[in-house]
Amino acid sequence: MKKKLLGCSAAVIIALGCGMLLPAGASGAAETSVNVTLPNFNVSLNGHRVDNESREYPLLVYKDITYFPMTWYDSRLLGLEANWSPENGLRIDQEAVTSSYEPYRTNFKNAASRYTATVPQTAIAINGQSIDNTKETYPLLSFRDVTYFPLTWRFAHDEFGWEYEWDSAQGLSIQSHNPQLLDAGLPADAARNDVALYKGYLYFAETEGTQNRIVRAPIGQPSNRETIYTYSVDSGYGLQTAVYFQLREDGLWLTYHSGGATMGHDTFVHIRDDGTAEERFSGYLDFKTTPIGTLIVQMGNPPRGGNLSLVPSGQTGTVGTAVGNPELLYGRHVTVSESSVGVGNDYSSTVVGNVVYALGSRYSLDRSDDLNKIYAIDLRTNETTKIVDSGVRQFQIAGDRLIYVKDADNTLYASRLDGTNERKLSDRPVSWFAETDGNIFYTSGGEDGSYLLYRVEENGNDPAVLQAPLRNVQLVDGKLLALPDEQNNGGAFVLDEAGRLLLTITDPVDRAFVSDQTMVWAASASGKIVRLTDLPVVSLQPIDAYINLSAKTDVHTTASERSPVVASLAPQAVHAFEKWGDWYHIRSEWLGDAWIEVRESNAAVAAAANRGPAGYRPPVFVPLSIMDGTWTFEHQYSEVAFNIVYSTGVHVAPNLTFPRTYVETVPLGEPLAFHLSLINRGVETAATVTGHDLEMQVFDRGRLLWRGKVPAAAAIPLNKLATVGTDLQWDQKDANGYPVPAGRYELYLRTPTNIAYTVDGQTGTFTEHIDHMADKTLGGGFTIE
Repeated sequence: MKKKLLGCSAAVIIALGCGMLLPAGASGAAETSVNVTLPNFNVSLNGHRVDNESREYPLLVYKDITYFPMTWYDSRLLGLEANWSPENGLRIDQEAVTSSYEPYRTNFKNAASRYTATVPQTAIAINGQSIDNTKETYPLLSFRDVTYFPLTWRFAHDEFGWEYEWDSAQGLSIQSHNPQLLDAGLPADAARNDVALYKGYLYFAETEGTQNRIVRAPIGQPSNRETIYTYSVDSGYGLQTAVYFQLREDGLWLTYHSGGATMGHDTFVHIRDDGTAEERFSGYLDFKTTPIGTLIVQMGNPPRGGNLSLVPSGQTGTVGTAVGNPELLYGRHVTVSESSVGVGNDYSSTVVGNVVYALGSRYSLDRSDDLNKIYAIDLRTNETTKIVDSGVRQFQIAGDRLIYVKDADNTLYASRLDGTNERKLSDRPVSWFAETDGNIFYTSGGEDGSYLLYRVEENGNDPAVLQAPLRNVQLVDGKLLALPDEQNNGGAFVLDEAGRLLLTITDPVDRAFVSDQTMVWAASASGKIVRLTDLPVVSLQPIDAYINLSAKTDVHTTASERSPVVASLAPQAVHAFEKWGDWYHIRSEWLGDAWIEVRESNAAVAAAANRGPAGYRPPVFVPLSIMDGTWTFEHQYSEVAFNIVYSTGVHVAPNLTFPRTYVETVPLGEPLAFHLSLINRGVETAATVTGHDLEMQVFDRGRLLWRGKVPAAAAIPLNKLATVGTDLQWDQKDANGYPVPAGRYELYLRTPTNIAYTVDGQTGTFTEHIDHMADKTLGGGFTIE
């Protein structure tokens, strides 16, 4: 598509808000009124045809440019989020967010005549870049209390990367690249029950009279359904229509309950890859696959010891050879109080090779002691070993580690598989926990039933991963799926193995199921699907860059706007060591490791090449450049000369011989030449510099412009007070390669810094640590004119 199609009827505009993004009178200044009309062509958003005639927030046309309303749903449909505050005005950012299409239908029809909109004068920022709406050729508009803005080439292409097509017959089509929600096509009663997705098929239940039919249909073809299993839901206790799907080691399983709590039973149905179903187990139980058969954990009442058995491979049923100590009750959690004893189910039992790890308690009707310990049972020898001699509520095995919650303090612990080397992981009470890719997450909550999600850190300062209270978290396919509580508008968050936010789903979500990198969920009378493979691939990159913060910047616990803000940074240069999308991992003495989001508009970067001196702007990102230079032997100083020239370092000391003060001048456009030397200041025998992290930095009134890595050291032995040096230069260009204008600048050797060296007659390598500048031996000011 060529740029010229953005004029006239082919350029689209966007509106922000839900009727609340830009409150009336928010700018505090008089707003200009303009005339707008409705478009006379069709518009499709991500394949959804807009019914402009009956829409509460219709598309508009102003100066032959199409404007579009970004309401709560419209903005998120296209992968945008908008927020308004009295302090910052309106912020529009491209985020990992998605939503269903909302038609905003009304009972009245929009007239084809002219309407009046206003030009907001509030502060506005798009992808972090401030714009002066009063000076825009195509300003953002306000209509029916919703903010609209124009989809010019600048916004559509440079900022949001959308694709659009114009056709005289079909009209305008806009396609964003955020994951889209697909209608699952579920019947209303099926959407109110559990739903599963497995091997390209949806599985759900349909109730007809007293029968439940388990149905499967290919994704995207809901009408091409087939019944794979049928059972009666009338067992004398009302119509028991609830079904539950679960992924296990050997595929998809269906579970349903029949009868009462005591005399009833659960039925477990294995659904094979071809869709055929087989009833495998019946009763109150748990089961695990082992290399030599199926482990059965009986969970019926009354609870009895010796409830663990192994059904050999090739056999069916739930009765097999007894396993473990017959005096122990396995797979149950026992709670004892002064007035009662409670026995609940525990599904932590795990098989590793031929060893089963399970909770065990010495429990009977007349005895309950030595409760809830973790045991290891060798299925070949039946040897039973207590490996954690503390009461445990639940546990998991992650590689060679046991992770568990203790009854005594309800906090998280970890140990080796044999129970040794135990250490405490959290100080907060834990409700749920899981491990993925070496990271441990847990939830901790209050009496209202909501939780916060945390990630375990070695230093004990576990950061909250999301700021929103949650009602449920699960780990599926290596991703965390978190459901906010109802007070936070429902929806769902999808996070990666490190807790970084991959996607925010704004639609209501009651129950969700993830398989094959695809998520299906049900809410009320509808079901939706989103393919997680549509998520943009964002990898964590190690970097070495300084970032010039030009405004107050929030500091987050994780790489997500949804994570808590722990501090705010004033404008300054900060060092980042990792990058994830627009998020940068920084480290400081008072904050520790934290994340900041920094956006630099593509449009602004492209325009920078045309800036003259008057429009020069320092770079936002300042990576490390490689400098050319050769180290050579220089001088053998006397003690007096040394004390005058060098004033920092105990054994090996650096010295920068130019510049000294702002009186020093350099012609505009000519390289700044300077000399860096190192001296053996205090080693009585010869010292040889073997390595360093020396770095030169150029500043403009405190803003970092350029960084240069000093060439690697040459292996030149230095007697006491001898020096080695190198000639270096800066080409008067910033980190983006743009020439800097005339003015005052500073050149410094970055501190703190380290210099590695060896000493004749001694073994090993020594390190000279230079903390801070001393006098002006490590830099100073100069003037370019």
